[in-house]
Amino acid sequence: MLMEFFVFLGLTILIEYLWHQPYIVRSVVKVFCGNKRFPSDDEALDDDVRHEKEAILSGSKHGSMLVVHGLRKIYHGLTKHVLAVKDSWFAVEAGACFGLLGTNGAGKTTTLEMLSGSLSPSSGTASFSGLDLLKNTTKIRELTGYCQQFDPLFENLTAQEHIRYYARVKGFNEHQVQSLTKQMIEYIGLEEYTNRIATTFSGGNKRKLSFACALICDPSFLFLDEPSTGIDPVNRRFMWRLIANTKSGRCTILTSHNMEECEYLCDRLSIMAAGQLRCLGTTSHLKQVYGKAFILELLTSLDPTSQVSERLLAKFSGASVLETHEGRFKIRIPFAVDRTLADIFEYALSLFQRVLTCNRVIEASKEELQIKEYSVGQSSLEQVFLDIAKKYDPPISLSNGSH
Repeated sequence: MLMEFFVFLGLTILIEYLWHQPYIVRSVVKVFCGNKRFPSDDEALDDDVRHEKEAILSGSKHGSMLVVHGLRKIYHGLTKHVLAVKDSWFAVEAGACFGLLGTNGAGKTTTLEMLSGSLSPSSGTASFSGLDLLKNTTKIRELTGYCQQFDPLFENLTAQEHIRYYARVKGFNEHQVQSLTKQMIEYIGLEEYTNRIATTFSGGNKRKLSFACALICDPSFLFLDEPSTGIDPVNRRFMWRLIANTKSGRCTILTSHNMEECEYLCDRLSIMAAGQLRCLGTTSHLKQVYGKAFILELLTSLDPTSQVSERLLAKFSGASVLETHEGRFKIRIPFAVDRTLADIFEYALSLFQRVLTCNRVIEASKEELQIKEYSVGQSSLEQVFLDIAKKYDPPISLSNGSH
């Protein structure tokens, strides 16, 4: 029994070590599950996504802090194989924050888990300041902080005990642990919760503590998976300021469902749908390319309200009703824009003229349609996100037998 103890202990340690080496796991999966191939269709990619891939392949993104090379993840089952992430190509500069938007199941968390080394990619790799993800996983983990979607907290440990625990895991000595703990507790504003156990924390304070644990050792690469989920508006702003203040000198990747959060924090972002990057660029760029429409919101007292939608759709060619509820309408009115950056002022003037034209049509129809109030604006980032998600993700449906 004594011999078996040492034999199986050594075997367990060996399996744990090998299981966290992506290139070994990839080889084992290919042997037992085969090399399942899914077709790659570059022609279906958005122009910006395709240009990003071409730039990475040409080497022009070689100086970026993080470069992702065709990252792919396939979950193998007995009868079915699921492609969770399909050939992601993107680069993130030092001091920049890259955002990943997408519905649940779009592949955002899977992408972060592959980059952090928690999951082994089925194909592709990533370069972390010249270090290959597959060959230098252990070293990359030392440079990475990861705030997971679900808080990695121990129920019976206090806030300061969590900081001490993760600081020791990162290799700090006892003197450094004491000063670091005090500094981090003050930095995230949890002084009054220092000696309270995690089970008594609200959801927002748990997220703040998880963020603090990810910041230990001042990582060069910071991965944040929906960091502000469950936080009230005041503390959400506080969290955003913390993230913005820590961006300098490091590479940050953020996943979120909050459009305002992405506009506040992200230098560039991409919308994922069905496991693939569908568009890529700054928020203003995405609005200009994909938001080529006005959003008309109005309130009417006309009954039946179906007459309003019919008449408005007749007045604006190509318009579509987005929402309608008790006399309130949200209508999308498309327009064609073909401008370059050099024509920005001319574009702004034409945009203003289109708004005036739209306003005149509505003003002329106020009495006919009994319109009480209305507003006209450009498509928001949220509407761009909804349009892309609706196009690529399957609609959510409930079966007749569901309760």
